Amino acid sequence: MSTQITNPLTEALEKLNEKQLWSDWWNRDDIEFRLNQNQDLIPKFDKVLNIKKTIKFVDE
Repeated sequence: MSTQITNPLTEALEKLNEKQLWSDWWNRDDIEFRLNQNQDLIPKFDKVLNIKKTIKFVDE
């Protein structure tokens, strides 16, 4: 399974930037890294985030 967005979606997001509309996108690795660095966010968005058992979090 790819963690990258499709070329048509990338092109559509880049067109938004050309129109001076800000857009940004993260792949699965980016999201998992950011969640790992900010684990306090997970309980705040429990209805949005489904954490897979394969994600390994580091205890501080």
